[in-house]
Amino acid sequence: MESYIAVPLYRLNGDFFGTLCALDPNPSSVSETDLELFQLFANLIAYELDAEDKSREREAELRRVVAESDSQRRFMSILGHDLRNPLNTIKMAANLQRMKTVSAETNLEMAGKIVKTAQRMEDLIEDLLETTNAIGGSDVLIFKKPADLTAICLSIIEEFKIAHPNSKIEFYAEENCLGDWDERRISQVLANLLSNAISYGRRGMPVKVNLTEDCDRVIIQVNNRGEVISSEAKRNLFSAFWRGSHKNGANAEGLGLGLYIVKRIVEAHNGTISVDSNREYGTTFTVVFAKEKSNVQAV
Repeated sequence: MESYIAVPLYRLNGDFFGTLCALDPNPSSVSETDLELFQLFANLIAYELDAEDKSREREAELRRVVAESDSQRRFMSILGHDLRNPLNTIKMAANLQRMKTVSAETNLEMAGKIVKTAQRMEDLIEDLLETTNAIGGSDVLIFKKPADLTAICLSIIEEFKIAHPNSKIEFYAEENCLGDWDERRISQVLANLLSNAISYGRRGMPVKVNLTEDCDRVIIQVNNRGEVISSEAKRNLFSAFWRGSHKNGANAEGLGLGLYIVKRIVEAHNGTISVDSNREYGTTFTVVFAKEKSNVQAV
């Protein structure tokens, strides 16, 4: 090469990008005009690169806004639908009570339905607030104190036995499982997993809950016998606002937040959650916590 001209390329923010150069096997004179022309080309390339970056950023932001808008519309649709049903139940029960034509026993039953349905609405709103914070980047707050995990699980299971008298729940656990736990959050995890297992399980087949521990882990397993969960469903199970279908094809109740919240709580406890589903053993959700034994007696 007998002739060479080069001009450094800089981005508009001052970052060095490369070199604009020309090579010639023959001798050639380079004038100031040639250098100015090369410099203009270098500046043009810098502006084009910057414009391309901004275009990509605008496209990405547009896709994000569109996706967010779609999610908001879908969420509002689900929320409106799920709140409408319990609200109608409360109105109907309240109207029957106001008519004063029902027996005292029926009146008491209506009051129980109102309380139960209002609790369901409260749970939906609580899930909404919790998930909004989680999606916004807020951590799930955990407040641990000495407690017996066996007693926590047993309490939730007894509640479910009362609320679902036609469902059979079998519980196996170590006699004591002492450690530092957030009782409310652990209860929330088990309640969501039990609700899921009952909703999707085969009628007449028991839901099994096992609590075991080894040298450094505590393992909670919730098993039911129902339809096998597909690979696609497994990929979405712990996503916010994703809802499966019952075996009869009807959409599951709720906002599709239960398992998402479960995963967040488990991870906040430095634990893991997984699911296995097959025809031989059914569907099993497994939660694993690192054992954090407390030296203080649980109360």
